[in-house]
Amino acid sequence: LGQDRHHRMYGVEQQDKSTGSGSSNNIWIIGLRVRLKTSFGDEIEGEIFSFDTITNCVVLKEPSTSPKKSFRIIKHSSIKEVHALSATPSAGVDLELPPVNINRIRAREEGIIASTRHRVGVGVTSEAQDIFNALSKTCLVC
Repeated sequence: LGQDRHHRMYGVEQQDKSTGSGSSNNIWIIGLRVRLKTSFGDEIEGEIFSFDTITNCVVLKEPSTSPKKSFRIIKHSSIKEVHALSATPSAGVDLELPPVNINRIRAREEGIIASTRHRVGVGVTSEAQDIFNALSKTCLVC
């Protein structure tokens, strides 16, 4: 198994920043249901989907009754508390990401570009363009 796949399936032991050694308190077990409290006071509940050791981010799959999946990416340094809501990971952890419709993304991108194209001034300084952009956000008919 590749290192990333191994981490996603079995959990990742994170290095302790102060000692450089691994700590069992920092193991993110894929499929485990948790409630996180952030340093901003937010409480987030979900199933651990992944932990990225390079960016130190936890990816939670949020509970949903719809067929669409919702993921939340949280920087490890902003996590204040972690509470396990289950003793063991979910059976049959779904590691598949939903498909991405490239045509829909391109159409959205083209629509955004087309809608902002008329707002770009010709022969104006960047400061003047910034002022226009700021004012246009307050004006409904601009």
